[in-house]
Amino acid sequence: MSDSYISLIPTVSEYPNQKIIATDICTWLITEAIIKPEASACILSTKPGYSVSEQAQKAVYAPSLLPFHLATNGLEIVTERTVFSTELEELICPNCKYNIASDDWDLTPWLEQRSIGMICPQCAQEASIEQYTFRPDWGFSNLGFTFWNWPILTQQFIKAFEAQLGCPVSVVYGKV
Repeated sequence: MSDSYISLIPTVSEYPNQKIIATDICTWLITEAIIKPEASACILSTKPGYSVSEQAQKAVYAPSLLPFHLATNGLEIVTERTVFSTELEELICPNCKYNIASDDWDLTPWLEQRSIGMICPQCAQEASIEQYTFRPDWGFSNLGFTFWNWPILTQQFIKAFEAQLGCPVSVVYGKV
């Protein structure tokens, strides 16, 4: 069996005071009993995460599928510039509208904070990473929240999450 994930990523690539808001979101989720208050080895990382808690049933469409029985069942919080990705089907340049998914494109300048964008291999124009269309959605930010092995999150929960962040989020689904 493979592990799956759902990541909620602000649509802001440089979220201000990301470590403070990460703590605020974590506190909110603990207060709502969606995650447990103690950090543990419940995510696929060397860093600790926060295990699923009983009230997580309010956040998902299929509460019976919550991963209480799995070792990997928690929330991972990322506070450094990261690409939250899944298998890519299309990558559309905002300038030339060409699908460059199978071309040789490079996110390294964005990851290394040398650029806010990417240069299209077809038209050679640079555009902000947020202007490209990734299908399925990818997320680009210095802040992200990954729920490991959770079932689909409800729109109500996602809207509440966006309210806590103060901005819309990209939702990235994937498997490893």
